[in-house]
Order: sequence, then C-alpha cells, then structure tokens
Amino acid sequence: RRPEIRAAALKLDNSRLDEKNARNQKLPDLSLVGSYELLGLGGDTAKELDGTSPFDGSYSDAINEMLSGDFFSYRVGLRIDIPLSNSEAKARHARSEIAVTKAERELQDTVSLVALDIERAVADLGSAYKRVAAATLARELAEENLRNQRRRFELGAVTTKHVLDFQQKLAEAMASQVRATADHAAALTRLHLAQGTLLERFGIKLEGPTGQASPWWSSY
Repeated sequence: RRPEIRAAALKLDNSRLDEKNARNQKLPDLSLVGSYELLGLGGDTAKELDGTSPFDGSYSDAINEMLSGDFFSYRVGLRIDIPLSNSEAKARHARSEIAVTKAERELQDTVSLVALDIERAVADLGSAYKRVAAATLARELAEENLRNQRRRFELGAVTTKHVLDFQQKLAEAMASQVRATADHAAALTRLHLAQGTLLERFGIKLEGPTGQASPWWSSY
C-alpha cells in the first residue's frame, strides 16, 4: 500500500496501454464511411432552348426545400488502409516496448526498496522492544534496591546518602525506560510508514475518484 508502488504500477499499466496502441498502429485499418446530404431546390423548371432545365426561384425557396427533407443523397462504403513500410509505426512500437520494460524494472526496484525498508523497520522495532523490556527490568530492580535501602536506613545500617544514591539510580532507570518506550513508539511508527499504513493507524482514510468499468471494446 505504499504510494510509490501504486505510482509505479500505474505507470506500468499506462506503458502497456501505449504499447498496445502502438502495436495496433502497425495493422491495416478498415473504416466504415458514410455521408448524408440534404439538397435544396428552388422554383419551377423552365426548359431552355439549349436543353438545360435551370430552376428559378429565390434562395428562401431552396432553404425550405432542404428543410423538408424531400431531396437528399447518401453514401456508404468501406475504406481500408494497408501500410507498406510503416517505419514510423514500427519505431513507435519499439519505443513503447522499451518503455514497458523500463516500467517493469522500476516497479521491481520500488518493491525491493520497500521490502528493504520494512525489514529494517521490523528489525528496529524488535531491538526497541528488547530495550523496553531491559529498561523495565532495570527500573523494577532499582525500585527493589531502593526499598531495601530504605529498610536498612530505618534499621540504621546505612546513611541518608546511600538512600539518595539509590533514589538517583531509580530516577535514571525510569528516564531510560521512558526513552526506550519513546524509541519503541517511533520504531512502530516507522514500520507503519514503511508498510504504507500510517494514515490508517490514525484513522485517516483517503478516497480517490470512483473508478468506472472499462468498455468492452477497450480489451481489443
């Protein structure tokens, strides 16, 4: 779920679409062509001496006849384009194949880097957990030693300085435990960051545009 992986995967998909389009450009092209025309005739026929039959009448009469749809012509046919050398399309297809290979390698490299980040984060988290356990044990031992020194002080076996020294050691052990706990929290955050789940950990959800299904003809 790292954005780097998503971006690299999207780039690969786009490169494959470009390669597919470039490959299709090398193929013959068959097109269905057609046209429909409306004609406007104005006035009445008046046969001339030379055999012609021009139409007299105004321009508005011709417009009215065209809008009536009584006079029309249409044409339907097939057109096929067969490339001969087609060197430009072949060169474009070769470049698109290189782009696909490059995008695949970039995706693999990105996945490898992300996996390495996760492995390091997991190792750091395990080390931080051990430090927390050691610091907690040291703090518990310091508390026990302080309790023993206080009992000995009550019995007159030690002086106030001994008690203060053990109080100082307990304060240092507690500070070490706090630092170890903070380091563990930071290591856990780095792990979520490496996994791409940091926002989810804090309840933050990003929603992109709703994806639409591809039309059936896009698969050809």
